[in-house]
Order: sequence, then structure tokens, then C-alpha cells
Amino acid sequence: MEDLRKELLSEAKRKLDNNQTRWEQYYHLPIEDFILILYSRCSPSVYGKQFEKKLLYDLKRIGLNICDIPANKNMGDYELFYPPKKYYDEDLKKYRPSINTTKNKEVIVGSDNYKRKRIEVKFSYLGKNDHYTIRNIRPWQDFDYFLFAFVDVHNDFKIMCSLVSKEDFLRSDNTFSAMNGTSESNRENKNISLGCVIKENSFMLKEIMGDIPSSLEEYNLNLLDGSTLDDLKKFLSEDTLRMKDDFINGINELEINGEKLNLDIDEVFKLNRDRDISLYEIIDYVNKNSSTVEVDPEMEEYKRRLYLTEKLNNNIRLIRKEESFG
Repeated sequence: MEDLRKELLSEAKRKLDNNQTRWEQYYHLPIEDFILILYSRCSPSVYGKQFEKKLLYDLKRIGLNICDIPANKNMGDYELFYPPKKYYDEDLKKYRPSINTTKNKEVIVGSDNYKRKRIEVKFSYLGKNDHYTIRNIRPWQDFDYFLFAFVDVHNDFKIMCSLVSKEDFLRSDNTFSAMNGTSESNRENKNISLGCVIKENSFMLKEIMGDIPSSLEEYNLNLLDGSTLDDLKKFLSEDTLRMKDDFINGINELEINGEKLNLDIDEVFKLNRDRDISLYEIIDYVNKNSSTVEVDPEMEEYKRRLYLTEKLNNNIRLIRKEESFG
């Protein structure tokens, strides 16, 4: 018994040490290796937070203007923005390198022209019951996208990801349930944290990852071209450049005393130039390395029928469930 206790105590201490690990020492690793270390050495309670930090580290390295958001802001986990915050004062009201007009008037670009997109990250390993678990969905929070990252532990820990608009996901056919309390106890609550499970090979997983026939594109929730991390980097790079265009168009509309300004726009194009070039390189790299596979019409039709059958059966189950509580 004494030997057993020593063994158990040693195991408990090892687990404690792992939970206190400085995970940033592993951030330099490829994310595919990082999720293996995370799974084997870390408590499940911190999987999500450590993955968020590692992914943020990787996204910053490719030149994205992206940062984390304090939890008490209720605005998701990441903010993608343009232009870089170093060009604004702390409250984002004044644009520091004021833009000169051709009439030698100095213009202060305000926060109305500061562009941003906010992202909520949801990470899960495939569980014992062959489903991915999504926790703490907070519909009242102010963000634009859900970033889903799922790891298939039965397929060499392959990671797949998608970016889905917040509204599309919350309107989907998925079944959400309160994280705490019962339906009755939550009746008067306005802000209820929700959770859900996504079954492996389910039509819901296919919708989230965009793994559906092209003939059923209206069911595709994934905004990315695929479900890889490269697809994510490409989309966020494109989104940043779209925000840059919006920023430039916005300041081009500035007026003083009703008179439209002729801005020295060269100053704007110089901003963040090196990072912008790196974003174009990411987009070009992903485009060149994306696989183009010919679609077999018969297989496409088979997948279409299978998908629609799964969706119909699920809707029938939901209707019966609602009737049973009616």
C-alpha cells in the first residue's frame, strides 16, 4: 500500500507541475506539435486558453494586426484591426501621424475610421463519445466570428478549423443547452452561457467545416476556402487588406466645412507597408498550394443525397423532442 501511495503521489505532483508549466516556451513549435504536448501534458480545463495564446502567437508572426481582448470586455478573444494601434492614441480618438492635404491642412483621423473584426475561439479535441464539445457560448457578446478548431485524435491528431459568422452559427440547426441551471431556473435570465456538442461525421460538423457538396453551398457555414490553418491565415490576411481599403475610402470622404479634402494618400499607403506585403505573400502561398481535385459527378450526387437525408432525420428528431415536451 505504501508503494502504491508513493506512485499515486508522484503522479499527482507530475500533473501539478504540468499545470504550472510556462507554455510560452513551446509557442515556437509548429502548432501540430504544440497540440500533442498540450494533450499529453496539460489539464483539459486549460486546453482552450493555451491554444488561443499559441494561435495568436502564430498569427502575429505572419504580420497580422491582431491582439487578445480582456475577458471582461465581453467582445470575444481576438481583435483583428487596421491600421496598427501604434498610430492612434490610447482611446483611439486621434490618429497620430495626421494626414496632410494638398492644401497643407492637417487632418485628424478619428476612431470612426478605425476598422476591426472580433473573433471568439472555440477549441476541442474529439472526445470519448466521438464528439467535439463547445462550451461557454455567450450570444450577448459583441464579436463577428466564431473560430472553431477541432482535433481528430483518431486521425493522428489532425487539426481542422473554420470561421463562421456569429449570427449564422447561432441560427443553425444545432441544439444548444444552458451551461448552468435548468430551463425553469433560467427563464428570467437574459445572459445565459450555452454549450453544445458536435458529433463526428455529423451533418453539423460538415456545415461548420464546409465539407459539403458544392451543389448545397447554401448550407456551408465556413467562410474559409478549406479547413486548414493556412486557409485561416489567408482569410484573415484578406480581411485585413479589406479593412485597409475601407480605412482609405473612409478618410477620402473626410470634409472640412463641407469641403471635400484632397488627401496626401501616399502617407497612408506607407503605413504598415512591410506587414501588408507579408499578407499578400501568405495569400499567394496558400493559393499556389491549395489542392484542386476534380469532382466526380456521381460521388457529388451521392454526398448531396446523404447530406440531405441526415439533415432531414435530424430535423425530425428535433421536432419529436419538442413535441414530447409540449
